[in-house]
Amino acid sequence: MGSLNIVEDEPDFNFDDTILFMRAILDADLKWGECKTFPCPLCQGEIIASRSDYNGHHHAQCTKCKTSLHA
Repeated sequence: MGSLNIVEDEPDFNFDDTILFMRAILDADLKWGECKTFPCPLCQGEIIASRSDYNGHHHAQCTKCKTSLHA
């Protein structure tokens, strides 16, 4: 697992996991300035996700597998 901010040619890069993680965050339908928790589709841990009220960027990390997104 690990951060989604990785280069595609790294040995642990898994495009399918990336899509699953991103889809879970988009499905949470975060509003600007909002924070939510929900199950991680990769390990069933807990994702803590937020959306910036400044620029709308999403930030999320699973507490179990440590997969993260900053976009």
